[in-house]
Amino acid sequence: MLTSGNTPLSPEAKLLLSALRKALNWPHQQNIDHQLNQLNQLNSVETYDSGLLLNLAIRNGVEALLEAGWQPGNLPEWRVNLRAFLNRKRLQNLSLLGEFLQLQHRCQKVGIPILGFKGPILAHQLFGDVTKRSYCDLDILVEEENLDRLAELLQTSGYQARQIRGFIENGDRYFIDPNRGYCIDLHSALTPSYYPIPIDYTKLWKEAISINLQGNSVLAFTPETLLVLLCIHGTKDNWQQLKWICDIAQLLTSFPKLDWNYIHSLTNDFRTRQALVLSLNLCEEVFGSSDLIPKVPEFRSSLIQINLIRHITNRFFSHSSQVPNFLENLLFCWTRRHVYPFRRWLEEKILPNEHDKSWLREMKFLNQKPVFWILETLSLLIRPIRLIIKSSCKLLI
Repeated sequence: MLTSGNTPLSPEAKLLLSALRKALNWPHQQNIDHQLNQLNQLNSVETYDSGLLLNLAIRNGVEALLEAGWQPGNLPEWRVNLRAFLNRKRLQNLSLLGEFLQLQHRCQKVGIPILGFKGPILAHQLFGDVTKRSYCDLDILVEEENLDRLAELLQTSGYQARQIRGFIENGDRYFIDPNRGYCIDLHSALTPSYYPIPIDYTKLWKEAISINLQGNSVLAFTPETLLVLLCIHGTKDNWQQLKWICDIAQLLTSFPKLDWNYIHSLTNDFRTRQALVLSLNLCEEVFGSSDLIPKVPEFRSSLIQINLIRHITNRFFSHSSQVPNFLENLLFCWTRRHVYPFRRWLEEKILPNEHDKSWLREMKFLNQKPVFWILETLSLLIRPIRLIIKSSCKLLI
């Protein structure tokens, strides 16, 4: 486990992990006083690379938590720069919060209920502070019958439809304010069709709670529902960022008396028990064992999940940006019980992209119709052939 000190971590990763534990007030059972003393000595003699530390925090979206959990009174130059960066982020977060509240006010006038997830709503619900979590846009859940009405309302408010890369769902709408740069994403479902979760949205809307945000009443998920949805989101996106597991840790500390029977019921209804088990064990692997998570047989990791957790934590604390490899994608497919994301990953690796097609067009002698027809039939080989030639040229050089 990372908390036992048996897993080799860089000095920067150890400092980041120590700051996160402190910022999240994670109550773990393991005695790590000796390790923290070592980290304090490491901090005092400055034997770490501040550039690597900042890059690690920003890449994982936990720069605000790094600042919150750092030792008081110690103000190296990099921390001064981090504070300036966070001040700019706070202004952006507050601006997005104001935009969300204005949008909700306009929606209330025309009778369109909206539910903000992620962004300022999630930051406030978990941390009690909309500036403690990084986000750059607004994700709005709206009932399917109101999707077109809300899209029209945004367009009359100066927003324009924007194009995004990747898979776009029929129930998604993406907008941008060209003058201020605000982005708003509308969703009628919480998961894409390639990761189908049988969510009863009528029940979800009915059970939504009202929370106070800057003197305004806004809709939000119950803590139990939010925990399950955060587990689904992280598993769907292969746990690419450390901040997602920090969200789960903060939810557990902010709401220590969760109704675990209801959580079990939700995971049975959503068929996402494996995603919940993976997420809770990943949380304990990073931050340490805690009584906040029930010690029941249902939450024990399988050998496959233990291997997957090892891959995820290696990515979290690696100093270079990494994507899930072939084996990790297979393990995620087993956890999700859906193979479509792996198929998409495989297609990206095999199917010819625009670079491959342009490389083919540059081969003048291939423009003859018979030859071109044969290559079109065997188009799957274009990418492997180009990569083999590219590798061979490097070896010859």
